[in-house]
Amino acid sequence: MQSFAKDAHKRAARLLAYGLTLDTPEGWQAVANVWAVRLSPGERAAILMAALHSLHPAQAEVICRHAFDGVSS
Repeated sequence: MQSFAKDAHKRAARLLAYGLTLDTPEGWQAVANVWAVRLSPGERAAILMAALHSLHPAQAEVICRHAFDGVSS
């Protein structure tokens, strides 16, 4: 992994560890902001899908509803 991973992916993995360690809304927002710059939309979507699939469907539904509360289409 260390030899073959892209630099952006190594940094993204490190940021995940920072987010998990800090575990604050501000820390997670910082992770999201940096990922938005360093990762492609497809890469970020893959992270989202993996996280959502780790939840029970009812939990995932609540999370998605919360994420889009107040967002107009």
